Amino acid sequence: MDWKKILNDSGKKTIYRVAGIAGTDANAFEQLLELSLTDKSPMCNRAARAMYLCLEKDIFLIEPHVGRIVRTLPDLKNESLRGNFIKMFTICNLPEDEDDLGGMINICFDFMNMSMKRIAAKIYSMEVLYRICEFLPELKGELYWTIKNQMPYSTPGFISRGRKIIKKLNYSPDDEYISEME
Repeated sequence: MDWKKILNDSGKKTIYRVAGIAGTDANAFEQLLELSLTDKSPMCNRAARAMYLCLEKDIFLIEPHVGRIVRTLPDLKNESLRGNFIKMFTICNLPEDEDDLGGMINICFDFMNMSMKRIAAKIYSMEVLYRICEFLPELKGELYWTIKNQMPYSTPGFISRGRKIIKKLNYSPDDEYISEME
């Protein structure tokens, strides 16, 4: 399928139509992935948006590609595309491979600490890191302090989401002090 031709139209209807096709065909989904990884706007963003819509219906479509996406993320220049890919990991399974998971953790912390015009990658990174903290609680302190340190320089959207994540983390800086004393 010629996704470039179809995605020439940026309309919502088109993106949903593409997602409807790619959401039922693993090969079509892979073609969308290839197009999105080209990092050439606006096609890459449209393809990634359609991929996200596919994942809302079937999160397992991304499974064979998780490692490749994680390894490619640091090289992407397009902030919107970064946000789209990180957003996918807010709903799909996180990397099972230890190296890929470590890469995802590094990427998300890096995105949170970067100066970016578009805040989406930061906010989605915060969400992904929270999900990782559910099974790696030793990261709670780092996430807590990263959010706290970013708040004075961030947008209202980041601050709002940051407050929610901090509350869900159920973490207190006193926890570090107490564990060091034991």
